[in-house]
Amino acid sequence: MNILFISTHPIQYHAPLFSYLTKHFPFPIKIIYTLGEQYESIRDDDFGVKRTWNLDLLSGYDYEFIENSATRPSSNGYWGIQNPTLIKRIEEIQPNVILIYGWKHHSHLAVMRYFKGKIPILFRGDSTSLDDQEKFFLFNVIRYKILNWVYKHVDCVLSPGSASDLYFKKSGLRISQIVRAEHAIDNNHFSSFSIEEEWRLKELKDQLSIGEDELVFVFAGKFIEKKNPLLLIKAFKLLALENEKVRLVLVGNGVLEQQMRNEIDSLSETISKRIDLLPFQDQNEMKIIYRLADVFVLPSKGPEETWGLSINEALASGTPVLVSDKAGCAQDLVIDGNNGYVFHSNNIMDLLQKMKMLCSEQLRKQLQTNTRASTKSFSYSSFSTALNNIFPQVEY
Repeated sequence: MNILFISTHPIQYHAPLFSYLTKHFPFPIKIIYTLGEQYESIRDDDFGVKRTWNLDLLSGYDYEFIENSATRPSSNGYWGIQNPTLIKRIEEIQPNVILIYGWKHHSHLAVMRYFKGKIPILFRGDSTSLDDQEKFFLFNVIRYKILNWVYKHVDCVLSPGSASDLYFKKSGLRISQIVRAEHAIDNNHFSSFSIEEEWRLKELKDQLSIGEDELVFVFAGKFIEKKNPLLLIKAFKLLALENEKVRLVLVGNGVLEQQMRNEIDSLSETISKRIDLLPFQDQNEMKIIYRLADVFVLPSKGPEETWGLSINEALASGTPVLVSDKAGCAQDLVIDGNNGYVFHSNNIMDLLQKMKMLCSEQLRKQLQTNTRASTKSFSYSSFSTALNNIFPQVEY
């Protein structure tokens, strides 16, 4: 038994999982990357900068890059990934199972169509139905007809949570075909914190002039519409009018950056000086950022905020969270009054009310005691267990 993974390119959340499976899974795995070896030179249009994760994404597992003949290589578009030799290469490898990440790429869908009925096809996706209410009825009808056709070409799907379960059911999959494999990050990486990192955290607090008695709300991610950072700035303004001991730190880059700066500049000096914008940070620096936060906020309004892995990272770091209900993780990972709170998307008053609640040190300490424990089932081992549960169902 051997499994072939088809993925676009090395991703900071996937590479540690592949390394984990290589060490702990009972069968060999191999990964084929379809975007091509030039993936590192492709600009992320949402961040607006070239990302540097400062992580080794290629060690610890068997992989290969396959030629991408697309004129404009991209992981965001259907025609951005075209691999004329991919099917032949898969036949040479002779996998017992193929696991595909994402179908909205020409080559990935081609593999699903060609090998369905020949080799068991597993699919990993995290799309949800959370945005259906905002779309026209006819749009949803057409969408799910197309999805019903797409998912006829898979045997089972690995779903990260409840919001994705519903999406897959609407897309025509039977309950028996939907196997839960929770979204996970390297929990050990974020839960550990060295003495050197403690010093770096102290230096950052000094650099930002954050006092010991100040409460810090943090957002980190792309400065784009669906993440809704402007809503957080507006809610913070209202909170800061009542509480002079609160701070807001926004970490990232993106198309909204200038608009965010303009919004901050329009505030009174007593409030604007309590808001800091920091540039994109790699995974090692994010360990510091999550501990800078007393509360980590994900204010997303969508569309397609499929999960929100920053919430996994914040909780693994021991930081309570405040999350929009448009984030896929809100239904499964965030438990009101246990490790954080969920607020109604784009509702500034609900966001403000819960920010006020979290100004209570007693409440935050209570939430903090549960943060790391709440990520226990959102681990790489759960993915491994899901694969083992699937195999008896898909053997041809």
